[in-house]
Amino acid sequence: MSKKVTLRIDVDTHLNLSARQVGELVYRLINAGLEGARKTIETNQGDVVGAEMAASLDFMSIVACPVHPEAGESDQVVPLSATAVNRCLVIVSGGIADYVHDEGVEVELFDWDNYRAETAEGRAEMHVPAHFVDLAQPAGVPVQRSALP
Repeated sequence: MSKKVTLRIDVDTHLNLSARQVGELVYRLINAGLEGARKTIETNQGDVVGAEMAASLDFMSIVACPVHPEAGESDQVVPLSATAVNRCLVIVSGGIADYVHDEGVEVELFDWDNYRAETAEGRAEMHVPAHFVDLAQPAGVPVQRSALP
């Protein structure tokens, strides 16, 4: 037998966060707490009974509702997925990459094959924008010079 409960939590912040951003942050906090509960159960150390109760919770939805909505802001349903971040699906077919992404995601596609072909021709001008430097450098992807120290 399951029991459904609606929980209302009012949140205030000095930052200019949207209702969706607040909802996503709350979801991340919930996931962090549930991960801690699972570790408590695995190690059998700490408040195991409380951790088991927390782990029994199945969060079905988070709806972030602005108290005083600004222009264009409305209730935001936060997707409950493995992470509360926006997603991008890259699809490759016949050597051609395409993508589908959630609203608010900036996607930069870098093609090593095209880059190598341009390098061989002496015109390698392909670089990802400077604000992608933290993602690009570990993969060795060239970045616009303005991003490099």
